[in-house]
Order: sequence, then structure tokens, then C-alpha cells
Amino acid sequence: KATFLGKKRMLVAGCEVVEGEMQVDTVLRVVRKGEVIFEGEINSLRVVKDEVEKVEEGNECGILVEGFKDVKEGDEILSVAMVDPIVY
Repeated sequence: KATFLGKKRMLVAGCEVVEGEMQVDTVLRVVRKGEVIFEGEINSLRVVKDEVEKVEEGNECGILVEGFKDVKEGDEILSVAMVDPIVY
């Protein structure tokens, strides 16, 4: 949706969760024009000014990712839950 500067002048991506949910400490992929341009971790999620652990489908939030300052309007941000495989 939009980007803005948060505390300590860090870039925050304003987003709408259109499917599933976003959670802090999950892997995040930024996709631009069909290509993954960044993979990292969600450091902070905010709804209005409240810091939250997760944001569910249909809600808007701000996502902070340390080390990536090139988020642009129109980028797709995917949250990927990584799980350890179970070995039997």
C-alpha cells in the first residue's frame, strides 16, 4: 500500500494481509515483478501504533524488516512459516 519512516528512521511497509496471516519472526519474501528480491525475517508488526505478534487476513499493518530499505508500493510481501521436518 505505502511506505513510511518509523522510529529511528527505519522504513516501514504499510500492507494489507490478503490471505492467511503475518507473524513476527517468520521468514519474509519481497517479490517485485515476479522475482524474489529479498528474503529476511519480520522484525516487527504494528496495527496503528500497537506492536502485535500476528495480523490476520483482511487487516492492515505496518511491517518492519531490518536490513532492507528498498520496499516499493506494489511489491508483494510473503510470509513463510518454516517448520522442521519430522523424521520417523
